Amino acid sequence: MKTLLAKDWIKDRKLPFRITKNRISTGYETHKHEFFELFYVSEGKFQHNLNGVDRVVTKGDIVLMNPSNKHSFLPADNGNAETVQLYFMPSFLDVSAKLLKKNRGFVELVYMEPFYGEGFKYFHVSGMNEMKIRSLLFEMLYEFEKKPNGFELAVKTKLMDMLITLVRVYEAGKEKSSSVARLSKKAQAISDSLSYIDAHYKEPLKLEDISLNKAGLTKEYYCTVFKKITGRTFTEYVTHLRLEEAKRLLLAGNLLVTDICYDSGFNDLSHFTRTFKSETGVSPLEYRKKNK
Repeated sequence: MKTLLAKDWIKDRKLPFRITKNRISTGYETHKHEFFELFYVSEGKFQHNLNGVDRVVTKGDIVLMNPSNKHSFLPADNGNAETVQLYFMPSFLDVSAKLLKKNRGFVELVYMEPFYGEGFKYFHVSGMNEMKIRSLLFEMLYEFEKKPNGFELAVKTKLMDMLITLVRVYEAGKEKSSSVARLSKKAQAISDSLSYIDAHYKEPLKLEDISLNKAGLTKEYYCTVFKKITGRTFTEYVTHLRLEEAKRLLLAGNLLVTDICYDSGFNDLSHFTRTFKSETGVSPLEYRKKNK
């Protein structure tokens, strides 16, 4: 079995970190590595074998592994899956003992809980958490590839931010599993409706249908609770999801703006252009030129 060496995969000794974006169109044989690996499924799905156990990973899944694990990839979904992969040495985080003591959750995630037992952790992120993590990953990718002034500190800061976000997802998952029995029927209904919106935001969505058919609540009550949970109105929340997808599509290739408009869930080009410019301050084409 092949062992991926840090000197081959993380070549800069002064910066023990690497980030790449990859298309899973072919398989990769079973291997292990000398460094931590984190990968995020940004598109599609593929088969991931971790320590002999097969699992299909899909968009929004994140896998964090320590060096002791062995894994392999097999393409699925016609080879259309895409990942953003991080490789880093523990020294890159350079977390002081004092900071570790203060941030027990961070220690458990990165250094202790997954790694003393399983040595890995699967996450699934959606909605605002996925948008934040996706944004941080693509910002790190830009910093690492373009190397503007201060990129090393920028990459480290963004990595820490992402790991802390995963700690919170992990902790929230533990809290949810212990308190799920206490969830009221209404709270669970709203939670389920949010999951539906996160999965179907590219489709036509009507507030009346979601509140009544997905949550079983009156529109007025649903809107009140929705705003408290998300900090946004229903329309603002759906629009934000669609704009983030449009930004991703603008930077992912050379699709026409018209295609991106409809692929991200908007059904009117002029409305899409106005909304995009209102949000970002630039037109879609200017955004692509400025950020690609």
